[in-house]
Amino acid sequence: MGARARAAEAVAQRERLQAGLRALGLSPSPSVANFTFVPVRDAAAVAARLRARGVGARVFRGLPRVVPALAASGGDALRLAVGPEPVQRALLDALADALREAP
Repeated sequence: MGARARAAEAVAQRERLQAGLRALGLSPSPSVANFTFVPVRDAAAVAARLRARGVGARVFRGLPRVVPALAASGGDALRLAVGPEPVQRALLDALADALREAP
């Protein structure tokens, strides 16, 4: 697979990840990178539940609440890496479970 094809596949994977996040009721920020940023209330606790399922996420806390999604999350968010389809499916499944377990 050539570089252009790999880049196109990465863009398609990112778009699928963002669609999956929206399907979970989340509001991912626009991205042109190999990760996506999604506001989530109590991001540290959600990330801990993800880690328990073998999924990593970078936590951001206390961000300025400049957009409605960050205001709703209390300024918390997760940075989620874009990956191959099986990895993303595992991430979305783990995230759905982690969000359901939220107090």
